Amino acid sequence: MELSMFASYDRMHLMEPDMKPDEAGYVDPVDADRPSDRLIVTTERRLRRMALVAADTGARFEREGVEHEPLAWMLAPRELFLGARPIDACQNRDEFLQATLLHRLSLGLDARPEEVNQLLEVDEIDEKAAMTDEEFWSGAAPPDASRHLLEWKLIFFSCMLEGRLGTGSRRIQAFCGLHAEDEQAARGLLRARYGSELAASASIMEGFDPDAPIVTALLSDAIKRMLSATRHEDACGQERDFHFVVEQQFSE
Repeated sequence: MELSMFASYDRMHLMEPDMKPDEAGYVDPVDADRPSDRLIVTTERRLRRMALVAADTGARFEREGVEHEPLAWMLAPRELFLGARPIDACQNRDEFLQATLLHRLSLGLDARPEEVNQLLEVDEIDEKAAMTDEEFWSGAAPPDASRHLLEWKLIFFSCMLEGRLGTGSRRIQAFCGLHAEDEQAARGLLRARYGSELAASASIMEGFDPDAPIVTALLSDAIKRMLSATRHEDACGQERDFHFVVEQQFSE
């Protein structure tokens, strides 16, 4: 196999349209090592963080049909990391967690750090304000949140769907956690993403049931806890525009 086929792969194809070549810091991996190459001292743990983020990036871009190359995302400066490149920043634990949340929750290709950090802090809700499982499922309000309930305009819905994607041979299973005024509005959001047929057949419920079949199949225990806490944040009037999507596609 000739390496020229790799070397001819235009480096500009690895970059987003508004990136200049010198901004990407791209070093051709096919070229031989050089004494002038930048030396990076790291650890096994930090390399694994970077590898996991790279894997998440590639999987998400494939799943969502993102037009850019995953490597372009890894090499481009991001606001989420205060202008640093993911390939460098995500070796740090905090940035690794930020990137993991960004991709696994499909929050866009970039975000303000404070927005992602708010989601990371979900598990740190003050114990005095948190509800027990029994209080949550019975619909009881947290101790200090009663004054916020009149401000509650959006409802958290769990949406579960499965079926054929368009007219092709691919099928999809998906869980969507989203905020909407009512069930009709929630179904409209699904229609915009998946089309009328899948949206019409979707199962939509208010709140979150960790034991629903699709939830059990698609979501980890950590994500289930996060969604339960996010629903609690909603009741406190703090988080009202949170959308969460997990999809699984396969060919028949």
